[in-house]
Amino acid sequence: MKILPKVVICLLIFQSLNVLSYSQINTAQQILSDMYKSYDSLNYLTFDVSYNYNTDTLYGDFTQDKLNGTYTLNGKKAFYKLGDIDFMQNEDYLVAVYHKEKFIIVSDPQQSNAGGYLPMRAQMDSMFQLASAHYNVNVSTTHVSVPGDSAHTISSIIFTATDSQVAITNYVIKCDMSRHVLKSLEYVYLGNSDNNDAYETLSDSLRRSIMSTPRRKRLAITFSNYRFDNLKKEIYDVNNYVFFEDKVCKPVTKYADFKVYNNSRRR
Repeated sequence: MKILPKVVICLLIFQSLNVLSYSQINTAQQILSDMYKSYDSLNYLTFDVSYNYNTDTLYGDFTQDKLNGTYTLNGKKAFYKLGDIDFMQNEDYLVAVYHKEKFIIVSDPQQSNAGGYLPMRAQMDSMFQLASAHYNVNVSTTHVSVPGDSAHTISSIIFTATDSQVAITNYVIKCDMSRHVLKSLEYVYLGNSDNNDAYETLSDSLRRSIMSTPRRKRLAITFSNYRFDNLKKEIYDVNNYVFFEDKVCKPVTKYADFKVYNNSRRR
């Protein structure tokens, strides 16, 4: 029996791991492809989104924040609320209403299909462009019992950075494969403090230490309460927000004290 040299054995192991990694990437991409079809094809698909952001604590300094939203994706039309901002897209316009700042932006549609507004869709796609070079990708499956419902199959796509050349160190996508929809996204990255303006009373050395020391930051996005909602066509009418008079875009009475910025080509 011929004994293979160690270098050959190591090479074979490396090749088998490489094949396994590509297999996992292909499986993960197929899961996302199947899931995207739900958001791209279903009319009036509505869901709630919760963004939870937090950082590690350093010398008592940390950040914790939460933002809630509701999305409706409807063919080429979309309607969603994110915090105090409302967005509406139809075939001709994209309207963003900033309630706190009291201004409205009118522009051309940004997505050919409302499914493109799925939170973090572009980022998920970009992760696969980096995967083979900078991440290990693993896919796992669990079955979760839901009270009053049948068991759901949850697929987790886990990206783990293999070097320091990428900003995101860990990225986890969880998909409910029973309905082909997103369940959650979570990622971790390194960054400096978010509170640089709050350190004026600290000593120079402590302030420099807090500001220059990277700490882990996490963003977790939860998708829930999938339903078919916002069924009325009037919801996607630009005249709910603005009207055009002598080619000038003006706010409707409800937003009379809002400033309007019209960047649309359809003036």
